[in-house]
Amino acid sequence: MASNGGINSIVIIPWSSGIDSTGLIFKAHKENRKIHAHFIEMHQERFIKHIYESKHVEMLRSHIYKNYFHFDFSRSVFDLSLCPSGTRFWSEEVELVIVARLAVHFSGFFKKVEVWDGRIKEDDTNPSMTKRFSRRSSSFDFLKSLTWEIDNVELKTPFKDVSKKDIWNDILPEDVRKLTFSCNQPLLSGTCGKCKNCIDRRRIIK
Repeated sequence: MASNGGINSIVIIPWSSGIDSTGLIFKAHKENRKIHAHFIEMHQERFIKHIYESKHVEMLRSHIYKNYFHFDFSRSVFDLSLCPSGTRFWSEEVELVIVARLAVHFSGFFKKVEVWDGRIKEDDTNPSMTKRFSRRSSSFDFLKSLTWEIDNVELKTPFKDVSKKDIWNDILPEDVRKLTFSCNQPLLSGTCGKCKNCIDRRRIIK
Protein backbone atom coordinates (compact mmCIF):
# COMPACT_ATOMS: atom_id res chain seq x y z
CA MET A 1 0.00 0.00 0.00
CA ALA A 2 1.24 3.49 -0.80
CA SER A 3 2.57 5.63 2.04
CA ASN A 4 1.62 9.19 3.04
CA GLY A 5 -2.11 8.69 2.67
CA GLY A 6 -2.10 6.09 -0.09
CA ILE A 7 -5.14 6.20 -2.34
CA ASN A 8 -6.78 8.68 0.03
CA SER A 9 -4.40 11.44 -1.03
CA ILE A 10 -3.12 12.99 -4.24
CA VAL A 11 -0.26 15.30 -5.15
CA ILE A 12 -0.85 17.96 -7.81
CA ILE A 13 2.31 19.23 -9.49
CA PRO A 14 2.22 22.30 -11.77
CA TRP A 15 4.58 21.03 -14.48
CA SER A 16 6.58 23.35 -16.72
CA SER A 17 9.14 20.82 -18.07
CA GLY A 18 11.74 22.53 -15.89
CA ILE A 19 14.22 20.94 -13.50
CA ASP A 20 12.28 21.74 -10.31
CA SER A 21 8.83 20.56 -11.36
CA THR A 22 10.18 17.44 -13.10
CA GLY A 23 12.17 16.70 -9.97
CA LEU A 24 8.97 16.95 -7.92
CA ILE A 25 7.38 14.23 -10.07
CA PHE A 26 10.27 11.88 -9.36
CA LYS A 27 10.24 12.71 -5.66
CA ALA A 28 6.49 12.04 -5.43
CA HIS A 29 6.93 8.71 -7.20
CA LYS A 30 9.75 7.73 -4.85
CA GLU A 31 7.38 8.39 -1.94
CA ASN A 32 4.68 6.24 -3.56
CA ARG A 33 2.33 9.17 -3.96
CA LYS A 34 -0.52 9.35 -6.45
CA ILE A 35 0.56 12.03 -8.91
CA HIS A 36 -1.39 14.42 -11.10
CA ALA A 37 0.88 16.67 -13.17
CA HIS A 38 -0.76 19.67 -14.84
CA PHE A 39 0.83 21.71 -17.62
CA ILE A 40 -0.47 25.22 -18.34
CA GLU A 41 0.32 26.44 -21.84
CA MET A 42 0.68 30.21 -21.59
CA HIS A 43 0.18 31.82 -25.00
CA GLN A 44 1.51 35.28 -25.73
CA GLU A 45 1.95 37.10 -29.03
CA ARG A 46 5.57 37.08 -30.27
CA PHE A 47 6.57 34.82 -27.38
CA ILE A 48 7.42 31.21 -28.11
CA LYS A 49 8.37 29.86 -24.70
CA HIS A 50 5.08 27.93 -24.47
CA ILE A 51 5.91 26.09 -27.71
CA TYR A 52 9.17 24.76 -26.30
CA GLU A 53 7.65 23.96 -22.90
CA SER A 54 4.80 22.04 -24.52
CA LYS A 55 7.25 20.10 -26.70
CA HIS A 56 9.46 19.19 -23.76
CA VAL A 57 6.54 18.24 -21.52
CA GLU A 58 5.39 15.75 -24.14
CA MET A 59 8.92 14.44 -24.66
CA LEU A 60 9.41 14.04 -20.91
CA ARG A 61 6.01 12.44 -20.37
CA SER A 62 6.58 9.91 -23.15
CA HIS A 63 10.08 9.13 -21.90
CA ILE A 64 9.07 8.75 -18.24
CA TYR A 65 6.05 6.61 -19.16
CA LYS A 66 8.20 4.32 -21.30
CA ASN A 67 11.25 4.02 -19.05
CA TYR A 68 10.14 4.75 -15.47
CA PHE A 69 6.50 5.03 -14.34
CA HIS A 70 3.06 6.39 -15.19
CA PHE A 71 1.24 9.32 -13.62
CA ASP A 72 -1.96 11.24 -14.32
CA PHE A 73 -1.59 14.24 -16.60
CA SER A 74 -3.73 17.12 -17.84
CA ARG A 75 -3.14 20.43 -19.56
CA SER A 76 -4.85 23.77 -19.99
CA VAL A 77 -4.26 26.71 -22.31
CA PHE A 78 -4.40 30.39 -21.39
CA ASP A 79 -3.91 33.49 -23.56
CA LEU A 80 -1.73 35.95 -21.61
CA SER A 81 -2.70 38.77 -23.95
CA LEU A 82 -5.94 38.90 -21.95
CA CYS A 83 -3.97 40.07 -18.91
CA PRO A 84 -2.58 43.56 -18.15
CA SER A 85 1.11 44.31 -18.51
CA GLY A 86 3.57 42.44 -16.32
CA THR A 87 3.49 39.03 -17.96
CA ARG A 88 5.51 37.13 -15.39
CA PHE A 89 3.33 38.29 -12.48
CA TRP A 90 0.12 37.41 -14.28
CA SER A 91 1.41 34.05 -15.49
CA GLU A 92 2.05 33.07 -11.85
CA GLU A 93 -1.39 34.31 -10.77
CA VAL A 94 -3.11 32.46 -13.61
CA GLU A 95 -1.20 29.29 -12.70
CA LEU A 96 -2.33 29.60 -9.08
CA VAL A 97 -5.98 30.06 -10.01
CA ILE A 98 -5.99 27.09 -12.41
CA VAL A 99 -4.12 24.80 -10.00
CA ALA A 100 -6.29 25.89 -7.05
CA ARG A 101 -9.44 25.04 -9.00
CA LEU A 102 -7.96 21.68 -9.94
CA ALA A 103 -7.14 21.04 -6.29
CA VAL A 104 -10.68 21.89 -5.25
CA HIS A 105 -12.01 19.45 -7.84
CA PHE A 106 -9.87 16.66 -6.40
CA SER A 107 -10.82 17.61 -2.83
CA GLY A 108 -14.18 15.98 -3.47
CA PHE A 109 -12.55 12.64 -4.26
CA PHE A 110 -9.57 12.48 -1.89
CA LYS A 111 -9.25 13.05 1.83
CA LYS A 112 -6.02 14.98 1.32
CA VAL A 113 -4.90 17.09 -1.63
CA GLU A 114 -1.41 18.57 -1.77
CA VAL A 115 -0.18 21.07 -4.34
CA TRP A 116 3.59 20.82 -4.57
CA ASP A 117 5.45 24.01 -5.41
CA GLY A 118 9.09 24.43 -6.39
CA ARG A 119 12.14 25.35 -4.35
CA ILE A 120 12.34 28.09 -1.74
CA LYS A 121 15.98 27.60 -0.76
CA GLU A 122 17.89 30.79 -1.47
CA ASP A 123 21.02 29.97 -3.41
CA ASP A 124 23.10 31.32 -6.26
CA THR A 125 20.56 30.25 -8.87
CA ASN A 126 17.66 32.21 -7.41
CA PRO A 127 18.00 34.38 -4.26
CA SER A 128 14.34 35.42 -4.19
CA MET A 129 12.61 32.04 -3.86
CA THR A 130 11.47 32.59 -0.25
CA LYS A 131 9.68 35.82 -1.14
CA ARG A 132 8.16 34.15 -4.19
CA PHE A 133 6.74 31.25 -2.20
CA SER A 134 5.45 33.57 0.52
CA ARG A 135 3.56 35.54 -2.11
CA ARG A 136 2.23 32.40 -3.79
CA SER A 137 1.24 30.85 -0.47
CA SER A 138 -0.68 33.96 0.55
CA SER A 139 -2.43 34.10 -2.83
CA PHE A 140 -3.30 30.40 -2.66
CA ASP A 141 -4.76 30.73 0.86
CA PHE A 142 -6.69 33.81 -0.26
CA LEU A 143 -8.18 31.93 -3.22
CA LYS A 144 -9.30 29.10 -0.93
CA SER A 145 -10.85 31.41 1.68
CA LEU A 146 -12.55 33.64 -0.87
CA THR A 147 -14.15 31.01 -3.06
CA TRP A 148 -14.23 27.58 -1.45
CA GLU A 149 -14.92 26.21 2.00
CA ILE A 150 -12.41 23.38 2.02
CA ASP A 151 -9.86 22.26 4.56
CA ASN A 152 -8.18 19.29 2.89
CA VAL A 153 -6.08 21.20 0.34
CA GLU A 154 -2.57 22.38 1.16
CA LEU A 155 0.25 24.11 -0.72
CA LYS A 156 3.60 22.48 0.15
CA THR A 157 7.28 22.82 -0.78
CA PRO A 158 9.01 19.40 -0.63
CA PHE A 159 12.19 21.02 -1.96
CA LYS A 160 12.25 23.59 0.83
CA ASP A 161 15.91 22.97 1.65
CA VAL A 162 17.04 21.60 -1.69
CA SER A 163 18.98 23.52 -4.33
CA LYS A 164 18.46 23.20 -8.07
CA LYS A 165 21.89 21.61 -8.32
CA ASP A 166 20.85 18.98 -5.76
CA ILE A 167 17.74 18.19 -7.81
CA TRP A 168 19.85 17.88 -10.96
CA ASN A 169 22.49 15.64 -9.40
CA ASP A 170 20.55 13.58 -6.86
CA ILE A 171 16.93 13.29 -8.03
CA LEU A 172 16.72 13.43 -11.82
CA PRO A 173 18.07 10.47 -13.82
CA GLU A 174 20.71 11.47 -16.35
CA ASP A 175 18.55 10.64 -19.35
CA VAL A 176 15.71 12.78 -17.97
CA ARG A 177 17.88 15.82 -17.22
CA LYS A 178 18.62 16.51 -20.88
CA LEU A 179 14.92 16.57 -21.73
CA THR A 180 14.10 19.34 -19.23
CA PHE A 181 13.74 22.89 -20.53
CA SER A 182 14.85 26.05 -18.71
CA CYS A 183 15.18 28.97 -21.13
CA ASN A 184 12.90 31.93 -20.43
CA GLN A 185 13.46 33.71 -23.76
CA PRO A 186 13.93 31.01 -26.42
CA LEU A 187 14.56 31.82 -30.06
CA LEU A 188 13.26 30.00 -33.11
CA SER A 189 16.69 28.37 -33.33
CA GLY A 190 16.60 27.16 -29.72
CA THR A 191 17.58 28.40 -26.26
CA CYS A 192 18.89 31.95 -26.03
CA GLY A 193 21.86 31.09 -23.80
CA LYS A 194 21.72 34.55 -22.23
CA CYS A 195 18.69 34.67 -19.92
CA LYS A 196 19.04 34.04 -16.19
CA ASN A 197 17.58 30.55 -16.53
CA CYS A 198 20.11 29.57 -19.19
CA ILE A 199 22.98 30.96 -17.12
CA ASP A 200 21.73 29.13 -14.02
CA ARG A 201 21.44 25.87 -15.97
CA ARG A 202 25.03 26.10 -17.22
CA ARG A 203 26.18 26.79 -13.67
CA ILE A 204 24.52 23.75 -12.11
CA ILE A 205 25.55 21.21 -14.75
CA LYS A 206 29.24 21.96 -14.43
